Amino acid sequence: MIREHYLAVRDLIPESASYDIHFGSVSPKHDEEGKEIPLRYPYVVVWGDFGTEHSESLARVPDQLDLRPRVTYAGEGYEQVMWLADTVRPHLNRASPVVTGWHPGKMNVSPLRPPEEDQDVTLPGSNTYPWAAVDEFPFISTRN
Repeated sequence: MIREHYLAVRDLIPESASYDIHFGSVSPKHDEEGKEIPLRYPYVVVWGDFGTEHSESLARVPDQLDLRPRVTYAGEGYEQVMWLADTVRPHLNRASPVVTGWHPGKMNVSPLRPPEEDQDVTLPGSNTYPWAAVDEFPFISTRN
């Protein structure tokens, strides 16, 4: 049920030729011949923790979830990360994911990490580092 909520958050982000969308982590993509395609910037990653389950029933079946999905924005520089956040945020902030059997509330953006260089990674063919920022979109979902 947690995974379905996070997938529903991911599905609120529109597909675009201008950026890639990843779920959980950045996974390499492959062409028709099975050859790995180099990572393309910019991209977003939707991820998060397991949240908190609440239950009012004697059977302790969760009837409420407090979730904190996170979105990482990654780009080749500060400007690209800012553009990506400006592009993606409006689709998530104050939106409600759609999950069968649940009534998710509205998400509200909360910045977790400002844009900064990721010096653990070097951009291919350069001596520069990509930039990244992270937002959190907490919400509560109740079982129908």
